[in-house]
Amino acid sequence: MAFFTKSPDIDVKQLILENDSRLNELSLLVQRIHGNKALYYLGKGFDYIIEYVCYLLGIASVGFVFIMNSVFPFHILGEIMSKQVLRENIANSSDLNTFDFAVKGLVIVIGVLFILLGIMKNRLRSKKQMIQDLGKVLKSNESYFFGLKKELDIKLAALESDSNELNKLEAKSFPQEL
Repeated sequence: MAFFTKSPDIDVKQLILENDSRLNELSLLVQRIHGNKALYYLGKGFDYIIEYVCYLLGIASVGFVFIMNSVFPFHILGEIMSKQVLRENIANSSDLNTFDFAVKGLVIVIGVLFILLGIMKNRLRSKKQMIQDLGKVLKSNESYFFGLKKELDIKLAALESDSNELNKLEAKSFPQEL
């Protein structure tokens, strides 16, 4: 990809103005991405913590279903389900079974939702990392454009002193090392 050709229609001043405007936009973007590294790493650490806490809460919620009949508020439901005397006093025992499955199902759904929340946090963290990697690439492009700007300023100064300098513009390719 060449930025210059040896065609006589090149307006070097217009090229410099376009380059300056693109360079300003690129500089603002790079500055926003690389604004504060400490906050980025702090946020990245919190993202890891929140992700793993969500996974642990999800697994704990699913595991809780197996021990829920021995935990304080839920042990009453376990006693009702296990004692035949209490079951006989209830008009329809299938409603009681349905209620027991509904409570356990809700706890499992809460666990699955925590796991999904952890997965979403993982995706968000990977997108933030991708934006940070993109910022590194933009930083190298910014330095390339600063070099191009310096070269164009030199060539413009030479062009103003000698009009034949336009024919000596060489094609400069985009850097391949990123």
